[in-house]
Amino acid sequence: MITDGAKRMGFQDAEITQGEREWVLVDAFDTENGNWENVPSELREKYLHNFPEAGADHHIFVLLLDEQGAHALRKVRFFTRDGQHSATREPEPSGWANIPVWNNQPQGGESAWMHQPLGAQGATSGGGLVNGHHTTLFVVLQRVPTGVGPGPDPDPGPDPDPDEPLHVDVAEGKQVIVSWAGDEGLMVKLTPKGFGRIELDIK
Repeated sequence: MITDGAKRMGFQDAEITQGEREWVLVDAFDTENGNWENVPSELREKYLHNFPEAGADHHIFVLLLDEQGAHALRKVRFFTRDGQHSATREPEPSGWANIPVWNNQPQGGESAWMHQPLGAQGATSGGGLVNGHHTTLFVVLQRVPTGVGPGPDPDPGPDPDPDEPLHVDVAEGKQVIVSWAGDEGLMVKLTPKGFGRIELDIK
């Protein structure tokens, strides 16, 4: 999830690789004046525990997770695009590495700050005081094998009965690709007006 507040802070995702692994974005969100009230509830439930630094109000925080979703506890490099500032930070006991920042961040504009796992190629960016307000950016990255996409559907449901006709509900003028038992599939186009049902009796 990337919140609108993170976008206002100039957050941009990026391709980040490190050896045979890559770091993919899990979440990016923000707080203002250290207040988490406007953070989506699912993010508060995920991250607002055992996190004593959470109320920092002019910072960038990065949390790195391993393949299993546990804290990777790796160093994070924070640096500016112009090369004038660079710092490598150890994660706190909470798992988050952070740096205080004081630069003004134009709302939605390109941020001066970039951040990456130490030794990686590529970096996310974002952070700063949006129009002078005390805002903090939180970025969560997870390490995965390079080229590995989402896992299989954990609940794919039962296979269709090949002896039963297949019913497809579609709206007027819509096309539906129907795959059946590994065949190449059928292209179906509904032509009657309104909603309707097409019955496919596949033999």
